[in-house]
Amino acid sequence: MLDLTLCDFPFIDNKFNKTKRSDFISLVDKYKKSLEVYSRVVIDLSDVIHFSAAFIALSELKKEIIILPNTQTETLKAFEPTYDYVLSSEVEAQKAQDRLIKLDLETKVTMFTSGSQGSSKKIEKKLSHLVYECDELEKTFKELSCEDLIASTVGHQHIYGVLFRILWPLIYKRTITSFNILYPEDLNRLLKKSYMESKKVVLISSPAFIKRISTNDLENVGSLKFLFSSGGKLKNSDFSSFFTNFKTDIIEVFGSTETGGIAYRSQKNGNEIWTKFDCVKLELDERECLRVRSRYIAEEFFQTNDQVSMKDSGFKLLGRVDRIIKLEEKRISLEQLEKTLCEHPMINDAHCTLLKGETRSIIGCILAEDKKWKSVSKIEKVKTLKSFLLGYFEAILLPKKFRFLEQLPYNEQSKLVKKEILEYFDE
Repeated sequence: MLDLTLCDFPFIDNKFNKTKRSDFISLVDKYKKSLEVYSRVVIDLSDVIHFSAAFIALSELKKEIIILPNTQTETLKAFEPTYDYVLSSEVEAQKAQDRLIKLDLETKVTMFTSGSQGSSKKIEKKLSHLVYECDELEKTFKELSCEDLIASTVGHQHIYGVLFRILWPLIYKRTITSFNILYPEDLNRLLKKSYMESKKVVLISSPAFIKRISTNDLENVGSLKFLFSSGGKLKNSDFSSFFTNFKTDIIEVFGSTETGGIAYRSQKNGNEIWTKFDCVKLELDERECLRVRSRYIAEEFFQTNDQVSMKDSGFKLLGRVDRIIKLEEKRISLEQLEKTLCEHPMINDAHCTLLKGETRSIIGCILAEDKKWKSVSKIEKVKTLKSFLLGYFEAILLPKKFRFLEQLPYNEQSKLVKKEILEYFDE
């Protein structure tokens, strides 16, 4: 059991109205009454206060907590054998009351991977694994104060959001903003209000949002303590633009649903090296891919497909070996192909994928093009890019299908879902 004593006001809204601890606990108790008859519950609540209350209620009831990547009709149908009930309606709190929360550390928490590498995979953890990781985060990032406000641009339907936005702040008595930061204007309003209240903001974010705000005008930026970023690659150009404009550091966290946090870094001064968390043990397999062990991984060692170069101070990520493919007996790294495409002045972002046909496989790519290129015909754009790529790759390895977009279809976790990518090439 973990005795959880919350701060006096665990949540605030966008007008800085505060939710009292006693009001939140009464909400937990109402969820306990409504959920006690079920064993395996999907929490489908977009409101972070209600999601947190239901999460705590299920743990106190010793029920299995299930967090799906989304709750679209087909997703619910696909995972129907894994749950008894989908909690999608909020309850109303009872009369305010205060008490000690007792989390059952043996609570089973089931999550699913995002599907960026194919179909979503079921990952089972104990609540103790998530709590251990919160302890490690608190020990590592000592700059955080109990007075800091925790705001977020990401949701809570995945491990990053559950840990950084909900459990870590609640366990260590910080106040959480109950609204999502969706636009730069939202962040500006929060920073202005935080400045007036003499508060510092720690923003839980993603590469996609950081890219969007890196060139915007942020006011009262002195109220922004720093950012966490996870879920995808943060380009050095986006980090540099943000840091140059706002003098605020971004801490990237590298990990996965399976492993939790493996390592962290800041790209200040061009740094590429990742520092592992103290409790994490690393070793390499014969492909020089990481094998990971820690207090918050259920298995002995978890095998990744992340190839690295070990350094004295940590490691440098080289890419995923499952994104090295073979065409006509020749190997090519899709990550290297994407990186090269992004070096063209008219391409802002790129994703390449293997398209398997009945007789042969080809590479398709979706590209976020510069606005200046919109008036150019697709035939001319493809011709230009193929000519550019021939400076780096053999003709047989060049993409055969191109799709041009304003921006790539990242989800709120900054992931590209493989199934959705393939739909761009349906003919």
